[in-house]
Amino acid sequence: MIRRPHAVSRRRALQGVCVSFAAAMDDDLNVPAALAAVHATVRDGNYALSSGDNDGIASSLARARAMLAALGLDPLDPVWETGDSSDRLYTAVDALVGLALRQREAARARGDYASADSIRNTLENIGVVVADTPEGPRWELRR
Repeated sequence: MIRRPHAVSRRRALQGVCVSFAAAMDDDLNVPAALAAVHATVRDGNYALSSGDNDGIASSLARARAMLAALGLDPLDPVWETGDSSDRLYTAVDALVGLALRQREAARARGDYASADSIRNTLENIGVVVADTPEGPRWELRR
């Protein structure tokens, strides 16, 4: 008996998916049809949500995740974890905004209010809201 090397892992990856998704994947990786099956499953899940059908919700969620996993797109798969990159990103953004705010404070100190306003407007245009407080400027991302 000749076994294909990935037949077992392929079968395991397609467990729990709907028939139309499996057929689409077997049809030379017909991704548009596979995504249509994912969409139909999400639509079924939304209907289950609006109906309060907890079993339907769980079933649709499991099928959608199985299909997304087969496509390598399951957002809850550990492969998509970013580790500390969000901390590093926050640190970098905080340092850059802090630099801009120090430049703004220096402009205000020398009476160059046009430059100070320009820095503040630029930050606001990119979604950084600046609040002047007695302790100094504070910033947050616009919600």
